[in-house]
Amino acid sequence: MEKYCYRLTTLSSLIVSPRGNLAWYEKSKRNRQNEEIEGFSTQEIKGGEYLDREKLKIIYPFYQYGEYRAYAPDSAEYYLPGSAVKGAFGGSSSGRCMVDDILVCRESIVLRNLYKAQYLFHETKKACLRVFMENVGVEMIKVETELKGELYLEDKAPEEFLEPGKRSTKTKLRQMLGYLQKLQKEYGDQPMGEEFRKMIDKLSSLFNDNNVVLIGGYKGLLHSIERTSASEAEGDREKTEGAVYLDQETGLPHGLVKVEWI
Repeated sequence: MEKYCYRLTTLSSLIVSPRGNLAWYEKSKRNRQNEEIEGFSTQEIKGGEYLDREKLKIIYPFYQYGEYRAYAPDSAEYYLPGSAVKGAFGGSSSGRCMVDDILVCRESIVLRNLYKAQYLFHETKKACLRVFMENVGVEMIKVETELKGELYLEDKAPEEFLEPGKRSTKTKLRQMLGYLQKLQKEYGDQPMGEEFRKMIDKLSSLFNDNNVVLIGGYKGLLHSIERTSASEAEGDREKTEGAVYLDQETGLPHGLVKVEWI
């Protein structure tokens, strides 16, 4: 197998969280010995943009090696799983391949609330872009972070391996742009109409970049699946279109990264 090196540059914040049972909870409960259950205290959490620290009750961590008895971002060894990269690149295609995990420095991880467009389907006059689950914080890789990784391929060039991922990303971007354009038209001059227009402008600027792929979660349904039939497009809008999550810092969906071979 041949080794190839690549660089990922995050164009929006990147969220990859392990199973929910690994979440951290605020130190508010006590066991039978009247000892605090280990977790975190809001006073220990560093303040930052896009996080309401005082309301924090649950933290979903980024992937990290080892086991920790309490929330400890200053000593955690963070990594981006190779399986997440492989899936985004098109690892389900034929041929043998191995993708290593990528170490992520602690300074590149930020804790933030999630932002989501709400009341889109049932109470359109109340539609707004605001914090979703205000008691939950999510660790994510911040924008403009550079990550270097390695992968191993057998009988396949790296560009050929990446092609399914790029093609899938292009389809998902097209789906999301179409959906946002419908929403922008529906909301017109209302504040949410302006928000959707900004999203469209931001996303359109990346559409023709052939080195962009999507990695991770909290991207919304249309950035997570590819429609396979016209019936899906004409079905129940809430089910087929799904949520609109937004990285507040960039005005883009989460998980957009640029790939370069080095």
